[in-house]
Amino acid sequence: MSKTKECFAYNTKIIETPTTKEVYIYENPIFIHLKEKADLTDTSKRKKFDEMSAHKQYDSLKRKQKHYEQARWDIARIVDCNFDNKTKFVTLTFKENIQEILITNREFKYFIQRLNYYLYHTKTQLLKY
Repeated sequence: MSKTKECFAYNTKIIETPTTKEVYIYENPIFIHLKEKADLTDTSKRKKFDEMSAHKQYDSLKRKQKHYEQARWDIARIVDCNFDNKTKFVTLTFKENIQEILITNREFKYFIQRLNYYLYHTKTQLLKY
């Protein structure tokens, strides 16, 4: 029985959010090969960072840097897609440098309760955050 794999290629990628449209045009086409389940198992053992050569460590750090930059873009797109005309953004800070997470969580909870009551005149939680 022959195993055939499907292959797709593209040279343009468009990412559209409510406020922006990103268009990527690649010089060389990007190929996507659909793998079968048997092909997805990798038997080779990955080396730990300390076991890699200096060149491989450098390449690994560059890949991580690119990954985190891409993750920032992905988060920005998700935020952009979830904003509407009712959405507000606020940054909250404390006057003092409070390090205790239990105190900050309690104060944030009280702030949300007070803001909810101020906006909706009810103790029922209507404010979403």
